[in-house]
Amino acid sequence: MAVKFQTKISKARFVYSPLTGQRMAEIGTSLIAEIFERWDRGMGVGDSPAPPLAAGYAKSKQRKGGSSVRDLHRTGRLRRSIKALAANQNKVTLGPTDGMHTRLKRGGIMSFSDVLTFNQRRFRMWGVSQDERAKIVRLFAGERIVKAQIVKAA
Repeated sequence: MAVKFQTKISKARFVYSPLTGQRMAEIGTSLIAEIFERWDRGMGVGDSPAPPLAAGYAKSKQRKGGSSVRDLHRTGRLRRSIKALAANQNKVTLGPTDGMHTRLKRGGIMSFSDVLTFNQRRFRMWGVSQDERAKIVRLFAGERIVKAQIVKAA
């Protein structure tokens, strides 16, 4: 049985309290949008260009109306499955929801987690880049300033 894909960022810690679980879910959703924008540009987690696709796959993808860039967007099902899975005051967990992505020719089934894990082994695209990390830090700094002004006004 395949293990569900879970993002592990061991050195990233954003300690800011009190945020509600709903606000953390909103922050997670905006982070997912940032990640998708980076994918559309064909960039990896290190803000470097993704390697080109294999020639046959690139042609097949273009015939179906897609781009020939590695952007993890062929049918759109993988992207639609990525959501904020859980959120509380301290953290938000992002990842693909459970579901079947595709059936393999040999009769197996790949879940969205399997597809994301498989692609991570080829080139790391799922995660938080340095630019996205800086945007999150600025977002938290902005919220801290707003909250400080509210406290001083009271």
